[in-house]
Amino acid sequence: GTATVTFKSDSGEVCWDMKASNIILPSVGAHIHEGARGVAGPVAVPFSAPDANGVATGCIKPDAALMTRIMQNPENFYINVHSTDFPAGAIRGQLTTLTDVETVSAPATTPAESAPTAAPAAAPAMLPNTGAESGRLNVLAGFALVVVAVGFSLIISARRRTTSG
Repeated sequence: GTATVTFKSDSGEVCWDMKASNIILPSVGAHIHEGARGVAGPVAVPFSAPDANGVATGCIKPDAALMTRIMQNPENFYINVHSTDFPAGAIRGQLTTLTDVETVSAPATTPAESAPTAAPAAAPAMLPNTGAESGRLNVLAGFALVVVAVGFSLIISARRRTTSG
């Protein structure tokens, strides 16, 4: 599956467009959680759960201080998709700041109650960072932790409003 999460500093919104696959659908939840790699944490930003087709889209306006914390230290947050078979999380991906947007995915596996494994290798860059013109900060979540059910790539971008003059 794939997901794009955009942090919009001009409106204060976090928006997502997600397509989950290879898990039992509809899922029962999806969120950004606060927690370092391998650490379970509380929900920070709730998303709508992927439906029977694995699709979830929407926007929410979280606390501005929380949004700033996520953008400044994305490695302290992760995205988790929950299913009926794996209510603690069927897919998890830690957020990581990148220069260019890349995709990272784990091979399809059976979820396991195990310690974190090494991160999977990155694929070639799919979309270049367009830099100052778009004002994007690109972040990526790669899956390699605890209850990974499938390869799942998340491309997260933050946009800021640019002014001329």
